[in-house]
Amino acid sequence: MIIFRLLLLPFALIYGFITSIRNFLYNIGILKSYTFNIPVISVGNLCMGGTGKTPHCEFLIQNLSNKYSLAYLSRGYKRQSKGVQIIKPDDDVKKAGDEALQIKRKFSHVVVAVCRNRVEGIHKILEDFPQTQIIILDDAYQYRSIKPSFNILLSDFYHLYTKDYLLPMGRLRESRRGYKRADAIIITKTNKVFPLMLKNIIIKELKPLTHQNVFFSYFKYSGFIPAFESKSYKKNQKINKILLFTGIAEPNPLIDHLKSNNLQVEHIAYADHHTYTKDDVVKIIQSYENIIGVHKIILTTEKDLMRIKGNEELVSILSSYPVYYIQIEVKFHFKEEQKFLSLISKMIESNIPMRQGYINF
Repeated sequence: MIIFRLLLLPFALIYGFITSIRNFLYNIGILKSYTFNIPVISVGNLCMGGTGKTPHCEFLIQNLSNKYSLAYLSRGYKRQSKGVQIIKPDDDVKKAGDEALQIKRKFSHVVVAVCRNRVEGIHKILEDFPQTQIIILDDAYQYRSIKPSFNILLSDFYHLYTKDYLLPMGRLRESRRGYKRADAIIITKTNKVFPLMLKNIIIKELKPLTHQNVFFSYFKYSGFIPAFESKSYKKNQKINKILLFTGIAEPNPLIDHLKSNNLQVEHIAYADHHTYTKDDVVKIIQSYENIIGVHKIILTTEKDLMRIKGNEELVSILSSYPVYYIQIEVKFHFKEEQKFLSLISKMIESNIPMRQGYINF
């Protein structure tokens, strides 16, 4: 592994040089960033792969949308539509992408949009929904064309950016020094039990700047929720075996959660944002049928279900089986949820004057 990484070192150096020049040009103003007259909150990471961006965006929406008129904007990864799309609950994953569709269906009162060009996306939101007071950008830490009002950097506890390397040696999209742009750092996917001593060790390793607050979050999992209207659900019956299928970046925390509840788990893993086919569903069902016993179910994630429900053929096949999904909720260690939300609220209240469009930064 070390030898392989050394072979990739020249490519990592080239990649690091290019991204550093790009950031430098933004820092000195040769490449333009835009700022808006309303608060823009960016949620992102330094690395490739899942750090829990969308669940943390949902946390913000859950806690802010009852007080402010809020919009959510993402790239809409793997969608087949073009340009700016304002998402409706009855849209499909081809138009919206799985994450944006999931958020719209959970928070129907929130404006949800997708656009590769985030500046264009925000401009369209403000044009069509002038009452918007806050915009949340999902996965926009490297999107330097916008200077957010508050920049949230996420890092997976098991893959800290301080121990990672630039692509293709590692998973970093840019130099570790990029952490300096963050207003807050959240270490995600920690264990539910997290000692204060470990918190202090990690903060010492991160070396946050004086203005940067560091938080630690974990996932709280829901019970099993029926995926379809079906007579095949296990009611009042103890489940002990699960056929889990996922197309997410990091399924291990979910697997660990299930096993910690004394459940036997057989896992079929697909790539992040995988588009499910009939062959995939046949494989899932065959694997389920091969599990010995009757106290068993098929389980997936809420995000995966978005990609299943848009295909009537797949739904018609799976609805004959006991298929469930599980939701996740972000929680903060050390009772710091209110401290985090207070930082956000303070920023919002100081950045929410009347506005028209956007201006150059």
